[in-house]
Order: sequence, then structure tokens, then C-alpha cells
Amino acid sequence: MLALWILLGLCAFLALLLLLPLHIYLAFTPEAGFSFYARYAFLTIRPDGEPNEKLMEQIFTLLGLRDVSSTANARSAVSAKGVAATLRELGAVLRTLLGRVFWLLHRGTFRRFSLHIAVGAGDPADAALDYGMVCAALYPVLGLLQSAIRFRRPDVAVTCTEEPQTNVEFSAKFSLRAILIVRAFFHLLAENVRNTL
Repeated sequence: MLALWILLGLCAFLALLLLLPLHIYLAFTPEAGFSFYARYAFLTIRPDGEPNEKLMEQIFTLLGLRDVSSTANARSAVSAKGVAATLRELGAVLRTLLGRVFWLLHRGTFRRFSLHIAVGAGDPADAALDYGMVCAALYPVLGLLQSAIRFRRPDVAVTCTEEPQTNVEFSAKFSLRAILIVRAFFHLLAENVRNTL
């Protein structure tokens, strides 16, 4: 009888763990570059130092997001193609990724989403033109994201500045229940086994 109670207690504990949310924190600043960490129950998973930058660059390259995989790549992409063209390419890649993981992302929530872009080009006329191109490229990408993921109070602002360079600052908190990740993993595993057989 004691073994049964222990087994029931373990099952209840496992069920509780599966119902807890996984929180993923994302941030980008020109000084620090892109960073992220995850928090689940009482655990915090935070890549440290250089491996974080290298790991993010490899993951972004694998996903087809090489242009924004690091601060240097983002700056060179913006210099070569412009902010609007880089955002359009980013939107095309995001469409493909969202199609593949739509079910999982649709059940998650951005509890915080803050994106501030200060468009600068030195010359006011160029800055105004770049501002229009950034808005034309950014808002369709945001619309695509909002069709796939729930947002709570998104804070998005695009402004013009007299600075010679465009400045981007981003921070977000994405939450998803662990049981949904486990379910998606087993669904993907079953699909791979079915395709292999």
C-alpha cells in the first residue's frame, strides 16, 4: 500500500511539473548584443559569456536567420541591404518557421514584448525615408507574429533621430506550459518514425 502512495505522489509531482510554465527571456541591445535565458520552476538556464554569443549565432544560422545572428552580422546586413530589406528577409524566414511550429507557438504568450527602433541616417531627409521603409517592413512582420502568438500589451515604437546610425533595443518574455513542449516533441518523434518507416 505504501508503494502505491509513493507512486501516486510521484505521478502528482510529475503532473504538477508538466503544468508549470517555461519562461524564455530575450533581449537585444547594440552594446550587449543578443542574449537569452530560460526559467522553469526553480531552475534558471543561462548560457554564460562567449558560448552564449556563439551558440546564438549557430542557432540563428541554422534557422536561416544569419543576418541577425550577431550584432556584427546585423550591422553588416543593415549596411549592405538597408534596414527595410533586412526586415523583409527576416519576415520571409519567420513565415517559414512559424508554419513549422505554429501549433506550439500559438499556445504560448508574449507576456512582455518591447521593441524600440530609433531610425537615424545623419541627413533628416534620408532618416525620414528610412523611417517609412522600416515601418513598411516592420509592421507586416509584427502582424504575422501576432497572428501566430498571443501578445499582452506589446510596446512597439519606431522614431526618427538625429543620430548617424539606427539604434534597435528589444526585450521580451515568452511563456509556454511544459506539457505542450512534451506533446509537440512526441508528435514530432512520431512523425519522424512514420516517415522513416
